[in-house]
Amino acid sequence: MAKYSKIDILVAALSSLFVPGLGQLFQKKYLRAALFFASAAFYYYCPPLAMALHLLSVADAVIPRLFNKNMQSKVLQGGA
Repeated sequence: MAKYSKIDILVAALSSLFVPGLGQLFQKKYLRAALFFASAAFYYYCPPLAMALHLLSVADAVIPRLFNKNMQSKVLQGGA
């Protein structure tokens, strides 16, 4: 099981709370970050769907293993 720094998870969650996808970008989940950034356009077209996607973005940042079991944030841990 991968070890996650609590700082990594906290920064990712707070980032994703303010801007959907920013937490995923911090965790080097580039495709998900792009998808959540694009989902911000739904705030104009369908706010309830946008809120659901925003909450999913925060949940994905808080629980790194929720959707991708092989992901490990290496930003603050000094990994490559």
